[in-house]
Amino acid sequence: MKDLSPANALLLRCVDGLLAAALFGVPLLMGGRQALGHLAIVLIAIAAAAAWCLHQALSRQGGWSWSGAEILLAAAVLLVGAQLLPLRPALIQTLSPRLYEILPQWSPATAPTDRFGVWSCLSLTPADTRNSLILLIAFAILFLVAAQRMRELGDVERILRWIAVAGTLMAAFGLVQYLAGNGKFFWFYEHPFSTASRDVKGSFTNRNHFAHFVVLAIAPLVWWIHTTWFRHSAARSHEAGFPPRRNTNAEFLLAALGLSAFAVLMSLSRGGIAVLFLSTVLGVLLLYRGSLLDRKTVLFFAATAALVIAGLGVYGYHLVANRIDDFQSFEQLDALQQRTNLWRADLAAAADFHWLGTGVGSHVEVNPLYLPDDDISQNLRYTHAENGYLQVLMETGIAGLLLTLAAIALLTWWCLPVLYRGISRRTLLCYVGIVPSLAANLAHSFVDFVWYVPGCMVVVVLLAACAFRLAQISRPHPARAFNVPVPRIAWLLALPAILALGCLTFPRLYGAVQAEPHWHRTLAQWPQVASDGTDDQAKLQAIAQDLSRVVQYQPDHALAHARLAEVHLRLFYQAQGPGAMGARDARDAAISSQFTCWADLHAWLVKAFPEAQQHLGLALQHALQAVALCPVHGSTYLHLARLTFLQGPNAPGKACCIHQAVLLRPYDGAVLFEAGQEAALDNHPDAAYAFYRRSFQCGSRHQDRLIRLLADKLPATAFLQIFPMDLRAASSLEAQYRRQNRDEDLKIVLQFRAATAAHEAAGLRGAEAVDTWLSAARAYHELGQPDACLSCLQQALPWGYSDYNVRSLLAKRLFEANRFAEAQKHLAWCQQRKPNDASIRAMLDQLASQRLRTASAAHPEQPLTTTSR
Repeated sequence: MKDLSPANALLLRCVDGLLAAALFGVPLLMGGRQALGHLAIVLIAIAAAAAWCLHQALSRQGGWSWSGAEILLAAAVLLVGAQLLPLRPALIQTLSPRLYEILPQWSPATAPTDRFGVWSCLSLTPADTRNSLILLIAFAILFLVAAQRMRELGDVERILRWIAVAGTLMAAFGLVQYLAGNGKFFWFYEHPFSTASRDVKGSFTNRNHFAHFVVLAIAPLVWWIHTTWFRHSAARSHEAGFPPRRNTNAEFLLAALGLSAFAVLMSLSRGGIAVLFLSTVLGVLLLYRGSLLDRKTVLFFAATAALVIAGLGVYGYHLVANRIDDFQSFEQLDALQQRTNLWRADLAAAADFHWLGTGVGSHVEVNPLYLPDDDISQNLRYTHAENGYLQVLMETGIAGLLLTLAAIALLTWWCLPVLYRGISRRTLLCYVGIVPSLAANLAHSFVDFVWYVPGCMVVVVLLAACAFRLAQISRPHPARAFNVPVPRIAWLLALPAILALGCLTFPRLYGAVQAEPHWHRTLAQWPQVASDGTDDQAKLQAIAQDLSRVVQYQPDHALAHARLAEVHLRLFYQAQGPGAMGARDARDAAISSQFTCWADLHAWLVKAFPEAQQHLGLALQHALQAVALCPVHGSTYLHLARLTFLQGPNAPGKACCIHQAVLLRPYDGAVLFEAGQEAALDNHPDAAYAFYRRSFQCGSRHQDRLIRLLADKLPATAFLQIFPMDLRAASSLEAQYRRQNRDEDLKIVLQFRAATAAHEAAGLRGAEAVDTWLSAARAYHELGQPDACLSCLQQALPWGYSDYNVRSLLAKRLFEANRFAEAQKHLAWCQQRKPNDASIRAMLDQLASQRLRTASAAHPEQPLTTTSR
């Protein structure tokens, strides 16, 4: 800065300060994943770009260092922008052939009276795609500014020091908050879905993202420690080209490294632990490649490991050991197959929308089209794919994935100089601080969505800019490497364009910031409202007020509109008082009255529901707005099925709405149940039972609801023929028939459960086999089939030889079958384990008495003597 004017030097300091603000500030805003974090990163990027443009306009040489990333960034922005462009239906049909197949009520081929409109863009969630485009532009600007700002090796080293400090501070904050916190983030902020007491998270809502952020700072810490050691020797520093020695305490940095590694382990993030190991191994290999892995370095790693182990010995060893044990097999890593099922569904979506995807940010709404509903996934909304590459493929198609792979290839090209023989030790050490972190980011993205976390991506963007500048410095003639002269007027013309971008995006982002507290309050209360049972009218009204504020500040918030429609439907019922009619009943009554005009219908609604009819109109308004903003929100069409009578004969009818809902949520048990209900009301029993059958396959919650609804209408034989029963469902049906005292149906279900349990148990092992054999044995015993019962218990014995339940039940059934000799050994074993079991003692006494009677009958002339027990 010595050759710069005071104004130009100040602008350069502003750029540095803004880059530091992005690195230190955005992660503190809940990892940057919330509205305030989005606003911060966009404002910082705009301000940094404006300051850099002014700096270049005032400089004598305002050139541009060409990186090659400019083409990829521009292509990415154009790709996402293309997803938002209004296109002709024929072009949409070519680029996304499946779109109109899953959205027939938005297809131009559908009759105008049976459709809601014609969908005209590739993105299925335009509002989310628009938000993602803004963030993409912000990160592109941030990278370009950082890449242009770094001119010398000292600039790269400064960024590496910042990253090391940011990671250390986050690790320390995370541990303190976990060990001395009150469950709230920063001791005052309560997140609707996450707490700070369950895991070490720092300011991130997800422990995996906290661990990833800290891991990204591990390699810069290793670089800092090594450069500190080399600076301790003046001669050695002179040979290596190091700047004068700084007053940095290597022991303090060593403690920071140990603290960071300990924080990653205590986060219990399996992905974080894996990439920590990967980053460490890659760093060691690079040090070995540069002949920097001397005895002092080995002692340094040993001291760090000892520090971490000591920390784990004091706190957390067993927790960490249990998490590491999961790495023994993929089955243990994904025991519930959540990721496997999620990835399978996302691959199916990517195959259907293969060219340009479904729209950035659409995963949460598109994934339910392909993900089966079950006991694990019910009530879960998968906002991301848990795999960055797969989500890019699904949301942006093959074009987006190719751009991603090209960006990775370019990043690899920038890091290749680490293999050159001629680079200085100082430059090689900088690569040691960059390459392991970038590799960790690429590896972690296979099992998580770290690319979608702004707090983590700020670090990655700065590291990528460092890699570019190092690659340029490492070339034979770095001063002439791809430097493009740019006239001052161009920088001045870019300034208003950048400021205009900020003015265009600020209202949208600020509106999201204002809406977010109301949205979070809704999310915190929604599980109670969404569950079955009686609604609290006061709570519903409070939620309606919050949701109204959300759509006031964010008019394109599709999910808020959808939930507001549902709340108003519930309020319509609650506002009526005793003898209330639901929206479906009101619809059927209105249709049966055959009103000839809207005025007559409106007059009837006002008379029949004087206090509640307004909720029907509001529900219709928000439901239509929801599907107009997001046509793949399937359950909203069910609300419209109850409300379309308010629109008259020229609007899509109930059948169209039900058909569209089922197409969009083919595995959603709640949607299929409602479709069955509507088919039953229309006196189409075959269609109703087809929907019910599909709903029955969507988990225990839907099974129990259908059993309660249909058990008193169907005999057991018909129920078992219609529905695919498993053991849990059979037990639920059995309990329902038992409550209704239907003995004949109960026997049929018991027979089915016993046979099914015995069949399934034959293929099981261990404790699972024991439980299933016991279930079959109890059913056979209740049915009065002792031989089958004994057979099941004997099959369970090899797996449950030390199980008291197995041995005691087997002993009792053998005793009842008069097989006393076989029962004797099991009874003796049970008495040794539980001497106070009265039933066991009673059978042993009966066996002893029987032996005495047998002996007396055989030798009547001999007196019998007994001893007290």
